[in-house]
Amino acid sequence: MINKIAIASDHAGFELKQLLIESLSSDLEIEDLGTDSFGKPF
Repeated sequence: MINKIAIASDHAGFELKQLLIESLSSDLEIEDLGTDSFGKPF
């Protein structure tokens, strides 16, 4: 069984990434490799 997964996204997928993390974090260890905000890069 998988115990840890990595999730990443760009700014366009930030909201979905956060929902996935919330949904999966009770059963899995999550490593968040994506952006940490809605803002577009410079």
